[in-house]
Amino acid sequence: MKLLAKPPEKKKKKRTTNDSSPTLSPSSPSFSSLPDEIVVNCLARISRSYYSTLSIVSKSFRSILSSTELYAARSHIGITEQCVYVCLRDKSYQFPKWFTLWTNPNRANSMIEKKRKKKKIIMVPVTSSNFPYVSQSTVVVGSEIYVIDRAPSSAVRVLTCGSHTWRDAPSMTVARKNAIIYVYNGKIYVMGGCEGLEDEPWAEVFDTKTQTWEHLPDPGTEARKSYICSIGEIEGKIQIHFGTLKEMYAYDTKQCKWENRVNKYATYARPECMIENVSFSFASEGGIYRQGQFRWYGKKKGYWKEVKGLDSLLQRYSKNGGSSHNTTKLVSCGGKLLLIWEGYMKHNPNNRKKIWCAEIGIENHDGDELWGNVEWFDVLHTVPTSLEPPEKKKTKNSSPPQSPPSSSSSPSLSSLPDEIFVNCLARISRSYYPTLSLVSKSFRSILSSTELFAARSHIGSTEQCVYVCLWDRSYQFPQWLRLWVNPNRTLANSMIKKRRKKKKKTTGPMLVPITSSNFTSVSKATVVVGSEIYVIGGPVDSEPSSTVRVLDCCSHTWRDAPSMTIVRMNALACFHDGKIYVMGGCQGLEDEPWAEVFDTKTKTWQHLPEPDTEVRKCSIYSIAEIEETIQFGNVNETYAYHTKQCKWESRVKQKLKSECMIENVSYGYWNMRLLWYDNDLQKDYWKRLEGLDSLDEMYMRNGGSSGNTTKLVSCGGKLLLLWEGYMKHNPNNRKKIWCAEIAIEKRDGGGVWGIVERVEVLHNVPISCQLLHCLVVSV
Repeated sequence: MKLLAKPPEKKKKKRTTNDSSPTLSPSSPSFSSLPDEIVVNCLARISRSYYSTLSIVSKSFRSILSSTELYAARSHIGITEQCVYVCLRDKSYQFPKWFTLWTNPNRANSMIEKKRKKKKIIMVPVTSSNFPYVSQSTVVVGSEIYVIDRAPSSAVRVLTCGSHTWRDAPSMTVARKNAIIYVYNGKIYVMGGCEGLEDEPWAEVFDTKTQTWEHLPDPGTEARKSYICSIGEIEGKIQIHFGTLKEMYAYDTKQCKWENRVNKYATYARPECMIENVSFSFASEGGIYRQGQFRWYGKKKGYWKEVKGLDSLLQRYSKNGGSSHNTTKLVSCGGKLLLIWEGYMKHNPNNRKKIWCAEIGIENHDGDELWGNVEWFDVLHTVPTSLEPPEKKKTKNSSPPQSPPSSSSSPSLSSLPDEIFVNCLARISRSYYPTLSLVSKSFRSILSSTELFAARSHIGSTEQCVYVCLWDRSYQFPQWLRLWVNPNRTLANSMIKKRRKKKKKTTGPMLVPITSSNFTSVSKATVVVGSEIYVIGGPVDSEPSSTVRVLDCCSHTWRDAPSMTIVRMNALACFHDGKIYVMGGCQGLEDEPWAEVFDTKTKTWQHLPEPDTEVRKCSIYSIAEIEETIQFGNVNETYAYHTKQCKWESRVKQKLKSECMIENVSYGYWNMRLLWYDNDLQKDYWKRLEGLDSLDEMYMRNGGSSGNTTKLVSCGGKLLLLWEGYMKHNPNNRKKIWCAEIAIEKRDGGGVWGIVERVEVLHNVPISCQLLHCLVVSV
């Protein structure tokens, strides 16, 4: 049924609907109207590739998506993603420009599809430093990028990718020029660049935890005077290839010493990136390998091997300007390789060039061969011919992207994939669901889906909800309703306000109808098991019954459970340790089992041992689980069944039934008084809950009495008192269902006080209507 906002000039009409959503304000609902902490918690679980689209929704979204709180939440819950950062330099730029690669989640594959569609990856500018570094010495540590100046300098700058801000790190011990930098095991190794001076340390290491620099042992005169071509780590050693030496050098990080004459074929190719402990490299120039070749390092055989299946990509690489004269970078991101290079064009009147990108998936064939599969290939950016990308870094990052060019179509949170959308909604309180259900049909469909509540159960995002059952002869079936609490309510209640203001008050709690069963039972034997309510036996149309019906409070649907072994009427039931105990209601027949138990795991019924005649003939008005026993009886007599010993006990010491519990303190309603019992003190008497005199007066003034049904439950750490209130002057023959919300406060001296936060009318019903049940379910 469509829920439409009425035009303001027309009078609102009462509507009858089967939807569980209460009548709300006609103002347009919005996901951003939720509290900031909930929105941040939801957005933190969404892939960053959607942030650019979401940032167009509203200013509040854009503010949250760029806030430090969002990325602190991502870090706290352990949701990080690999992001690629690119730095471009040109003489026309005042400072080097930094970009992040934004991946379009709705991308198309340009190598497969002929028609040009939206780009998969584009370069989005981020905040650049006002420090004119154009260094090749750049490494990634966690979610930060460390940059060392190319000119003789000891300064170190750090880009924090979570907030896109720059800061200064401790300077090196000496000024260096064109040094080589490498990070391994949380430490940054810097080598060379010290102008060959013998009295200056040729290499040093920076500990990112202690934020201190330390000199490395001297490698010798021959190494100090050589030019470093490449550096990388293989098998725990920092391996260096010198341009003027035939031999390779390695620094053993564990033994803190240098080695020479290492296997040059194992180190000739610099390990540029790694996927699942396999090193990858790309040779844009010749050497002992042919030009333009992808290679991987096989540790078992100790040499580099070619990645197969990339001949078509290498042809495109050469065709689109890739060569040894142009910069080429290779990184791994999300388990795939990204190859990025500069492509000069033959006919280029505007003196421009393009930055190309290819995405490559890796497959293992027979364990000894690796094959590449080109999944995407396109232009990332067009830049001046004099510009080159000096650095391209991958970080585990949660940083806020800038908004890329987008289509003119209006973005929507519901445009996210269903699994992400469900994951977000599962973390929102159910009190917001009625508002969200008005947003669109897709929202309403997901909010009523079983997948949503399966997700809530999986992540442990359950909350307590109150369900009420009403019965009247005018009803075809008993009516089940859920207590909906307005999350934007005010704590001021009708007990405090002396004068009624003309301004419209915030909608308070109300009873919202849910799907009712076609089962006409008005049985007292009703228990809660997890997120389900079991309604057991009769009377059904004034007759006994063995039928058991179950209400799934997640989907608000009914199903049949296995029937009892005999028909019962006005039996009582109690749930304990995964089992439902049903007693009485068997019409006093000696040959029928007086009590039976249902195992909710095996879905089977089993008879309990037969009690003596005194127990069978007793009148049962109440039943409860107390100290591993099922205690039942009436005002004068109390009996018990020991669940572990499987035996009956007659005339046990009578205890007031505990209707609910908060922090191991039991609460009950007895003789129109709220009482409490501290289970930790092990005292055998109940005390009155103080501070409720005004509530007692309101209870009596609004029809509360021993002759009317009163229910007490605990929900969300507070007490809820519901009662039927007859009115003295009632021409329409109606009565009201009242609700008082009571907070609990423990005071010095061991006393417990109640603070009434709200007293309101939940529902108007016929005067003959009965308040059958009030149950708390975790959903």
